[in-house]
Amino acid sequence: MVRMKVSDVCKGDVMYASLDVDDSGAVTIEEILLLGNVVDAPFVLWSPEQFREAAGAAAGSMSLTKEEFLKFFDAVKPTWQVDADELTTLIDGGHAAREQADPYNHDIIEQAFKAIDLDDSGEIDFDELMHFAAETNVGWTETFCKSLLGKMDADGNERISFHEFETFIGQVGLHGVRSAVDAFITKGVERKEAVQSHLSGRQEADGGSEPINIS
Repeated sequence: MVRMKVSDVCKGDVMYASLDVDDSGAVTIEEILLLGNVVDAPFVLWSPEQFREAAGAAAGSMSLTKEEFLKFFDAVKPTWQVDADELTTLIDGGHAAREQADPYNHDIIEQAFKAIDLDDSGEIDFDELMHFAAETNVGWTETFCKSLLGKMDADGNERISFHEFETFIGQVGLHGVRSAVDAFITKGVERKEAVQSHLSGRQEADGGSEPINIS
């Protein structure tokens, strides 16, 4: 077992993110103590008042904001030695829990958008939405896709920008189709490469004046 300074293993903001799984904007003193007990931290016998004092938190508070947590982290890191592998495993576990709690985070939404946007135009049109439905067998009818397009299309141009897509997914989600989104991220990229290769060959043959059918 190799013990190292905690600051050499992870940064305060990384530790905070792994603890704040639900993105509530705060972590409880109890959650910090649970982590501390597992990795034998120097603050495991602290009282809540000692946590609040180190973090500059308000009297009586039983949780710390990110700013307060980082202040607490700076206060304890000079004397905090950890098992690097053990702490890394805990941090990774926290991030995995966050991913499970937030299945439609920014990275996943961006990957899904890029996969559905077959022509890399930066917008999703009706045909591309129908293509997603057909490829993933999510059971979306043409009528449903038109309705979905209308709900996402905030500016009424019949195309979905990334901002519109992310805003809609963030507020509503695509309930019941997360597995389809995951599969389409991989399958969609492969399909996009095939479409682009076909389009490139057609352009060489006849100037590319005929639009490609992606349905």
